[in-house]
Amino acid sequence: MIIYLKNENETYIAKYPAIECDTLGNITETMVVQEYNSTVKKGYVECYCKDYILADIQNIQHEFGIGEKICLKWSAEKALQIAFPFLIVLSIVVINYIMQLVYAGQLRIFLISSLQ
Repeated sequence: MIIYLKNENETYIAKYPAIECDTLGNITETMVVQEYNSTVKKGYVECYCKDYILADIQNIQHEFGIGEKICLKWSAEKALQIAFPFLIVLSIVVINYIMQLVYAGQLRIFLISSLQ
Protein backbone atom coordinates (compact mmCIF):
# COMPACT_ATOMS: atom_id res chain seq x y z
CA MET A 1 0.00 0.00 0.00
CA ILE A 2 2.81 2.38 0.88
CA ILE A 3 4.61 1.62 -2.37
CA TYR A 4 1.37 2.15 -4.32
CA LEU A 5 0.83 5.56 -2.70
CA LYS A 6 4.44 6.55 -3.36
CA ASN A 7 4.15 5.52 -7.02
CA GLU A 8 0.88 7.44 -7.44
CA ASN A 9 2.48 10.52 -5.92
CA GLU A 10 5.37 10.28 -8.38
CA THR A 11 2.89 9.92 -11.25
CA TYR A 12 1.16 13.16 -10.29
CA ILE A 13 4.47 14.95 -9.85
CA ALA A 14 5.50 13.86 -13.37
CA LYS A 15 2.14 14.96 -14.76
CA TYR A 16 2.27 18.40 -13.15
CA PRO A 17 5.93 19.34 -12.56
CA ALA A 18 6.86 22.04 -10.08
CA ILE A 19 7.86 25.18 -11.94
CA GLU A 20 8.32 28.90 -11.51
CA CYS A 21 5.22 30.46 -13.06
CA ASP A 22 6.86 33.88 -13.40
CA THR A 23 9.31 32.51 -15.98
CA LEU A 24 6.57 31.32 -18.37
CA GLY A 25 5.11 34.71 -19.22
CA ASN A 26 1.52 35.08 -20.41
CA ILE A 27 -0.12 31.65 -20.64
CA THR A 28 -3.12 31.34 -22.94
CA GLU A 29 -5.98 28.87 -22.85
CA THR A 30 -4.69 27.39 -26.12
CA MET A 31 -1.30 26.67 -24.51
CA VAL A 32 -3.06 24.93 -21.61
CA VAL A 33 -5.13 22.72 -23.92
CA GLN A 34 -2.05 21.83 -25.99
CA GLU A 35 -0.09 20.86 -22.89
CA TYR A 36 -3.05 18.90 -21.50
CA ASN A 37 -3.14 16.78 -24.66
CA SER A 38 0.66 16.44 -24.83
CA THR A 39 3.02 14.07 -23.05
CA VAL A 40 5.58 16.86 -22.53
CA LYS A 41 4.68 18.95 -19.49
CA LYS A 42 5.98 22.48 -19.02
CA GLY A 43 3.70 23.57 -16.18
CA TYR A 44 1.21 25.64 -18.17
CA VAL A 45 -1.79 23.83 -16.68
CA GLU A 46 -0.70 24.46 -13.11
CA CYS A 47 0.20 28.13 -13.59
CA TYR A 48 -2.90 28.92 -15.62
CA CYS A 49 -5.33 27.09 -13.35
CA LYS A 50 -3.79 28.39 -10.14
CA ASP A 51 -4.22 32.01 -11.24
CA TYR A 52 -7.57 31.34 -12.94
CA ILE A 53 -9.09 29.70 -9.86
CA LEU A 54 -7.69 32.34 -7.49
CA ALA A 55 -9.33 35.04 -9.62
CA ASP A 56 -12.75 33.41 -9.13
CA ILE A 57 -13.52 30.00 -7.63
CA GLN A 58 -16.34 29.56 -10.16
CA ASN A 59 -13.66 29.33 -12.87
CA ILE A 60 -12.89 25.82 -11.64
CA GLN A 61 -15.96 24.61 -13.59
CA HIS A 62 -14.84 26.25 -16.84
CA GLU A 63 -14.92 23.87 -19.79
CA PHE A 64 -12.09 24.45 -22.19
CA GLY A 65 -12.52 24.15 -25.96
CA ILE A 66 -12.15 20.37 -25.77
CA GLY A 67 -15.07 19.89 -23.39
CA GLU A 68 -12.82 19.09 -20.42
CA LYS A 69 -12.81 20.79 -17.05
CA ILE A 70 -9.01 20.93 -16.97
CA CYS A 71 -8.74 23.16 -13.90
CA LEU A 72 -11.17 21.01 -11.92
CA LYS A 73 -9.18 17.91 -12.81
CA TRP A 74 -5.90 19.66 -12.00
CA SER A 75 -7.14 20.87 -8.60
CA ALA A 76 -8.40 17.40 -7.65
CA GLU A 77 -5.11 15.79 -8.66
CA LYS A 78 -3.12 18.51 -6.89
CA ALA A 79 -5.11 17.87 -3.70
CA LEU A 80 -4.28 14.16 -3.99
CA GLN A 81 -0.62 14.97 -4.56
CA ILE A 82 -0.59 17.03 -1.37
CA ALA A 83 -2.49 14.34 0.56
CA PHE A 84 -0.30 11.38 -0.44
CA PRO A 85 2.46 11.95 2.14
CA PHE A 86 -0.18 12.17 4.89
CA LEU A 87 -1.84 8.99 3.61
CA ILE A 88 1.51 7.20 3.68
CA VAL A 89 2.10 8.23 7.30
CA LEU A 90 -1.46 7.27 8.25
CA SER A 91 -1.09 3.84 6.61
CA ILE A 92 2.15 3.24 8.53
CA VAL A 93 0.42 4.10 11.81
CA VAL A 94 -2.52 1.80 11.02
CA ILE A 95 -0.22 -1.07 10.02
CA ASN A 96 1.81 -0.62 13.21
CA TYR A 97 -1.37 -0.66 15.31
CA ILE A 98 -2.60 -3.85 13.62
CA MET A 99 0.79 -5.50 14.16
CA GLN A 100 0.67 -4.49 17.82
CA LEU A 101 -2.74 -6.15 18.20
CA VAL A 102 -1.51 -9.31 16.47
CA TYR A 103 1.58 -9.55 18.69
CA ALA A 104 -0.47 -8.89 21.83
CA GLY A 105 -2.85 -11.69 20.82
CA GLN A 106 0.05 -14.07 20.16
CA LEU A 107 1.55 -13.20 23.54
CA ARG A 108 -1.74 -14.00 25.30
CA ILE A 109 -1.97 -17.34 23.51
CA PHE A 110 1.63 -18.12 24.46
CA LEU A 111 1.07 -17.16 28.11
CA ILE A 112 -2.14 -19.17 28.38
CA SER A 113 -0.55 -22.22 26.80
CA SER A 114 2.54 -21.96 29.03
CA LEU A 115 0.43 -21.78 32.19
CA GLN A 116 -1.33 -25.04 31.42
